[in-house]
Amino acid sequence: MDNIQEYFKDTKDLSAEELSLAKITSRELVAIYEDYSKSLKELETEGIYLSNRLQFCDEVNSVRWRVKDPIHLLTKIVRKRKEAIKANNSESKYLSISVENYKEIITDLIGLRAIYLFKNHWKIIDKYVCNNFRVNKDENIVIYHAHEDDLSFYYENNYVKEINGIELRYIRSEKASKYRSTHYIIDANFPHNFKLELQIRSILDEAWGEIDHFLRYPDHQEDAQLKRQMTVLNGAINGCEELVTTYFKEFQERNIQVLPEVESELNHIAQQTTLNNINTSAEVDSQNLDEKLKNLALYSDTSKYLKNIGIYAELAKHHAALQAAVGGVAGNLAMQHPGLQSVVGGGVVSELAKHHAALQAAVGGVAGNLAMQHPGLQSVVEGGVVSELVKHHAALRAGMSDEPESELAKQHVATLKREKIKKNNTKKSGDN
Repeated sequence: MDNIQEYFKDTKDLSAEELSLAKITSRELVAIYEDYSKSLKELETEGIYLSNRLQFCDEVNSVRWRVKDPIHLLTKIVRKRKEAIKANNSESKYLSISVENYKEIITDLIGLRAIYLFKNHWKIIDKYVCNNFRVNKDENIVIYHAHEDDLSFYYENNYVKEINGIELRYIRSEKASKYRSTHYIIDANFPHNFKLELQIRSILDEAWGEIDHFLRYPDHQEDAQLKRQMTVLNGAINGCEELVTTYFKEFQERNIQVLPEVESELNHIAQQTTLNNINTSAEVDSQNLDEKLKNLALYSDTSKYLKNIGIYAELAKHHAALQAAVGGVAGNLAMQHPGLQSVVGGGVVSELAKHHAALQAAVGGVAGNLAMQHPGLQSVVEGGVVSELVKHHAALRAGMSDEPESELAKQHVATLKREKIKKNNTKKSGDN
C-alpha cells in the first residue's frame, strides 16, 4: 500500500461525492445493505451445498467459495453505475438497480471456484458442471485465455451445447492481462432467486490469478511496474503449464501400453470371485475371505491406475457389470453361459485393449465419449454381452432363490443351450 488511507478505500468509494457521480442515494444503498445482510445465512448455506457438490467430480482437485461482502456489494454497484454513466450506456442494468431486483442483477453474490490439475481435464469438468448445475441459458459461458494459448482443450468460439433441451453458448475471450479461467453463471436452487458465478481453472492458472489479484486488485490495476512484473510471472507459469501438459500426455501414453496387464488383473479378480462363490462350505469360508480381501485390494489398485490414465469410467462400468453377473450362488450356473465365458476369457475388457487406438486418441480426458464412438466398443457397451448377462443373471437368481424351484434354473440353462444350437444351425444354413 502507498499509504494508510488505502486501507479505508471503501469509505472513500461510498462518499457523498462518489454517490453523486453514480446518481444513487445513500438511502437506496442502505436498503440494499440491510436486505442483503439478512440473506447472508441463506447464501452461505447454498454456497456450502454447491461447493460440496463440485467435489463429487473426481477430476476437481480443490474447491473454493465465498459470499460477497456487503460493503463490496455496495461499492460494486457504485462503480458499475459510474462506468455506465461515463460510457453513456443507458441500457446498463445497474442504472435501474434497487432493493427489489439487485439479486437478479448481481451475478456473483456467491463465488465458486473449481481447481483441476491438468488442462486435459477441462472438458470432463465442463460436462460435470453442465449436468449438475443450473447453468443460466441467458448468459454465455466465457473461456478467458491468452493470445499464445493452445486452445485445443476447449470448445470453439460460439460453440453451442444442448443440455436437457437448453442451449448453452461458449464464447472465447482474450484478456490483455493473460487471465485464464472459464466462467459460468449459475442459477441458485429453488426457492432461491439469486445467481452465482462458477469459475474453473487449472492449479497453475489459479496460482497466477491469486497472486495478481492480491497485488493489483482493485487499487493498482494500472500500475505499470506491477503490470510488467505480473507479465513476467505469467510467462513463467505458462511455461510450467506447457511442461505439465506434455508430462501428462507422456504419462498416459506410457501407462496405456500396459493395459493387457490390467486386463489380466481384472480377469483374475472375476475368476477368483466366481470360485469363491462356488465354494460355500464352512471349511473354506476363511480361505474365501482371505481371497476376497486380496481381490478387493487388487480391484482398488487397478481402479486407481485406470482412473489416472483417463479411461477409468469405461473399464469400471464393464467390470461392475461383470461382478454383478458372476456374483452370488448363481455364479456357478452363470459361468456355463458361453457369453459370460467370453467376457471372463477376454471379452469386454479385452475389447478395450483391442481398441487401443480409439482410447489413445481420447486420453486427453474424454475417453468415454470418443471411445463410445468406436463401432466395436459401442456394440459391447450398448445391448451387448454385458446387458445380456445381467438379464440372465436375474433369471438365474430367481431360479436359485428357493431350493424346490431350482428346476427353473436348470430349465433356463437348457433354454440357453437350445438357443445356442439354433443360432449355430442358422449360421451353418446361411453358410451353405
